[in-house]
Amino acid sequence: MNPMTENEFEKWQAVTQGSRFHWTEDEIFRLNGRGLKYYRGGEDGTYVEIHRDGRLEIGQYGGAVPHIGEAYYQPVVRKRYGNFDAALRKAAEFAGPDFPAGTDHGQKKDLTDDFVNQTERPAAGELITANNISIDEELIIEEGRINAYVSAWFDVDARFSIVTDGTDDYANVYANYYTETGELEAGYTLIKADGSDCDFVEVELADSEREAILAKMKDAGLDDCVAEMPQKSGAPARSNLFSRVQLWTDNGAEDEFYMPGVPRGYDDLEGYSEFVDFTEFIAAGGTGAKEVTAVVTPFSEGGGEPRDADQGDIDRITWAAENGDVEIISSWSMGEKFEFTFDLGIGESPDQGMGEIQ
Repeated sequence: MNPMTENEFEKWQAVTQGSRFHWTEDEIFRLNGRGLKYYRGGEDGTYVEIHRDGRLEIGQYGGAVPHIGEAYYQPVVRKRYGNFDAALRKAAEFAGPDFPAGTDHGQKKDLTDDFVNQTERPAAGELITANNISIDEELIIEEGRINAYVSAWFDVDARFSIVTDGTDDYANVYANYYTETGELEAGYTLIKADGSDCDFVEVELADSEREAILAKMKDAGLDDCVAEMPQKSGAPARSNLFSRVQLWTDNGAEDEFYMPGVPRGYDDLEGYSEFVDFTEFIAAGGTGAKEVTAVVTPFSEGGGEPRDADQGDIDRITWAAENGDVEIISSWSMGEKFEFTFDLGIGESPDQGMGEIQ
């Protein structure tokens, strides 16, 4: 391979820096037929990989100099969904409203016909537009979302495949905006003539319908309602220190968990509930395992005075990792991974790797 010229290096650096605040596609990943890959954060940040076979991987990368091809990766979430389409939808849900996957790809049809159908399929009946709805200005702030009553001036029977015409039944139409994900849903509740009603039924929206409803909600004061809502679990004002710990025994047993601080040896693990559960499992199994290798990936979260995360933070962090919450995961700064070994019930071996928070 020919060495990179100074001009090429500068161009690649510009691309990398351009990803600091926006999701950027790694086109090589797509052109190689592997699926879709996006990253955000510049030289160090968050990445999302959607594989053709339905695997979704979300994690952090570092050292993308001059480009993402030179980076090293630390997966945080690995999950398998039924197909590429399902994994792509879940990635977009995790990554938030600015995630660009599926919006402009020349290879989109080759990747998944299901996804094309989902994004381009026209809705049944008359489409919802800004001209055939109005939003009640009394938006309701609920737990994690903003609810709106939608006055419908379109044929709800045709659009929602229900029957109210010629009966005393009617449909109330609602929209919900979820503040954590930026997701918008809309649907109806069917009110029967006898006064009974059915559960809320969500309907699939075309992109243009979603945009029209969201614009109307903004006109009705959506942004003000979002500002009034209590802020939830983002990065704290202080700097939390925590680690992902992966354990392997010499006979193949393994475990993984998050814990406060940065454990450097057996003494730091001893007494922590997840580690105690692991050692009790090994002891109860009678497997004869003795040597344990611990691989530690340290993280920091937030700014200010550093301190070990408390258990409430760990519960939130664990939930974010298990559920792929990109907003929370992307606020973590990854340190250098290291490992050490110890004998069960004895303690730490003399030779252990060390690492520092970057």
